[in-house]
Amino acid sequence: MASLSKLALGNPSADNGLPELGLFNGEDNCQVNCQVFRNFTTASTPETGKLARTGRGLSELRSELLTRMGNWPRRLGRQLFVVRDDHEVVILDRPVTLFAWMQEHFQVEWVNGTGMISREEFFRSLQMHAEGYDAIEHHPHFPPLQKVCYLHADLPCGEKGRLKELLARFHPASKEDAELIKAFFLTLFWGGSAGSRPIFLFTSMDSDCKGGRGVGKSTVVEIASLLCGGIIEVEPAQGMSAVKSRLLSEEAHGRRVVRIDNLKESSFGWAELEALVTAPVISGKKLYQGEGRRPNNLVWTLTLNGASLSRDLAQRCVIIQLGRPVHKPSWKAETVQLIEEYRQEILANIQHELSKKGNKLDPSFSRWAAWEQDVLARVGLSAACQRLIRKRQDVVDSDADEADLVMAQFHQELRQLGHDPDRGCVFIPSGDAADWLKTATKQHRATNKATAYLGSLAIRPLTKTKKDGKPGWKWRGEKATAETMTWARQAAAPQGRPRR
Repeated sequence: MASLSKLALGNPSADNGLPELGLFNGEDNCQVNCQVFRNFTTASTPETGKLARTGRGLSELRSELLTRMGNWPRRLGRQLFVVRDDHEVVILDRPVTLFAWMQEHFQVEWVNGTGMISREEFFRSLQMHAEGYDAIEHHPHFPPLQKVCYLHADLPCGEKGRLKELLARFHPASKEDAELIKAFFLTLFWGGSAGSRPIFLFTSMDSDCKGGRGVGKSTVVEIASLLCGGIIEVEPAQGMSAVKSRLLSEEAHGRRVVRIDNLKESSFGWAELEALVTAPVISGKKLYQGEGRRPNNLVWTLTLNGASLSRDLAQRCVIIQLGRPVHKPSWKAETVQLIEEYRQEILANIQHELSKKGNKLDPSFSRWAAWEQDVLARVGLSAACQRLIRKRQDVVDSDADEADLVMAQFHQELRQLGHDPDRGCVFIPSGDAADWLKTATKQHRATNKATAYLGSLAIRPLTKTKKDGKPGWKWRGEKATAETMTWARQAAAPQGRPRR
């Protein structure tokens, strides 16, 4: 078996974090590996002088195997695995596969009987005690993540070159968008903590003559994903449980880019996605195995034109606009060839960019402060990009538009009831607030759901409260001086909420 000494495993060590994995051909290991591996010892008994077998202990057997094999096998969760010289991960899912792997490297004599450790017991012991990882990655992170087994070759020196050439092939709408595309590429290999990566939304310029069709939104994501294993395609209609099963599947293993492509909704929100993007761990049902888990170092992407998003989703997005390119039939083939030919150099360039000293940013960081500090600060026009991100988030925030509509409706209702919306301090029962919300949005919601939705709109004069034991909302105008609330309907009595 060829040496795997160029693979980086786990945490970096003093000698650049590349411990030896090639343990099966070296002269230093020949003697111990050529010895027979037994679960027993043989010695003559004092009484008869005949040879007798004595079972060896679990810890002794485990220690000998790990010594022989250079601390292999290792664990992904409770799943044992080894790595071949072609970087292929081999899962040792049963005792028979474990012993088949062992017998590829030395002779094994394993007997059953009283006092003998069985193959099943030895397998289970390794599942509990072998060195464990949270994930296996075939592509690097800079810096490497903790408890991740990296299976990739060393990178060359990468201070300049191919990344710039690759990025120049895209058609951003502005200089800031060009730097945001670069930040997207860097994010795919950033070793930030799990759940700290923004969603990247690719869209067209508002003035595009064809409504954004054909500007290459999906293509940017597809090309970038070629550097890190490919794309996981998901659709909101699948439901989050099904999406999680996809993310935990063997086919998704080693892929970092998730794409929701060509959204058609006029206003898009997905509360489960909003929560998942910031979760440190993705957990759910893994097909044929039950519960599955993976660290959340995925990068989610959306492609759509005329974006209109829920507030929580908008605040999680970095929005990148693309200009209309001059189409060239050979563009994609040439771009793919550039990646295939210079993949290692491009990754080395990314490593170099992420290791540079960061630029100065505006002091008002977003919810993605770590990403801004470690990634955005290392591209050009960093502070301008930071401001552009916030501006575009506000533009696509459909909740803000709806909040304005609802606020205008509340103003109108209060005036009709004889209150001054700017100076009044008024109690609005939950039922009335639900009715006014329905009038503003043309959508019926049960009172409890209307209350939750009003809270999400964060309308400044409205505060959830109670009066005389009844749930509702306190409306306090910007110029109000009184703190004592009057009922919205003057005929209201504490015994019940009046209706129109």
